[in-house]
Amino acid sequence: MKRNGLLDRRRGGTAPTAPTDGSQGEDVFECLRGLALGTTPERLGLSLPADEAVVYGVVMDWAVGNGVATTVAFSTGDASLYFSSGGGIIGGGGHEGVGVAARRLVEEAQSCLGKAAKSDSTPLPGKGEVRFYLLANTGVFLGEGRTADLEGGLSEWSGVFDRANGVITEIRRTAEG
Repeated sequence: MKRNGLLDRRRGGTAPTAPTDGSQGEDVFECLRGLALGTTPERLGLSLPADEAVVYGVVMDWAVGNGVATTVAFSTGDASLYFSSGGGIIGGGGHEGVGVAARRLVEEAQSCLGKAAKSDSTPLPGKGEVRFYLLANTGVFLGEGRTADLEGGLSEWSGVFDRANGVITEIRRTAEG
């Protein structure tokens, strides 16, 4: 379901733009983002091996305009998009295209886990930045990059960024249709 969120196409990809109507506020965003970051494998019904690090979720925070757009994806195919203004699209995983894109994002993040640093905090990115929080059975890991480098394919995180954009595109299609 679409809630006050707008998406537009830029430079051949899909980039979120934060809603400008000021409804809902940051409290809803912070709550939803916090729930996503705190999701455990058990809550998703996953049984992961204890002897290896397995990524089961990705939270991408993208500084856009005067706010942040957060894309959430889990290996179960569940995915959502939140805006710091309080809008967003929640529960897109019920659609086949979203589910496939979400699983691909998590798979790409797994391949980048060695590039990420374990993180005890999950601050939002600054202007012109993107942060990737990889949720793994061994903790939360952080990867980050400058938006311009990610869009230009110049970052080691560009593949994860591209897959996250695939999730955004599929969520957008479900909201429009």
